[in-house]
Amino acid sequence: MLGVPVLSLVFNQDISLYKSDLLILLLRGGFLALSKFIVSMTIVIRYQKATCIGYIVGGIAALALSRPMVRKYGLHGASYSYTLITILITIAFVVIFVVGYKKNVNKNVN
Repeated sequence: MLGVPVLSLVFNQDISLYKSDLLILLLRGGFLALSKFIVSMTIVIRYQKATCIGYIVGGIAALALSRPMVRKYGLHGASYSYTLITILITIAFVVIFVVGYKKNVNKNVN
């Protein structure tokens, strides 16, 4: 609630037009925190090398999405593509963690 007015005062500019973009980037921050937590859990189960796959997925998504979305939607496209890429990376890390956890459980059972 206070973010846009405070930032407007700090930068001496009216940034109310960018409120939706700032909210989207806050959502992205939540997914980033979740992805880092999942990476930490992946390290605990000693499956950290597979996290490279998540970053590769993110890199491919960035190459495919960023330029077209920024060209078409400008700053809105940049914030949406950045958030979407982070969500894809988070999903990839969840899959990697689940696979690593199942492998770890099966190895310890046998």
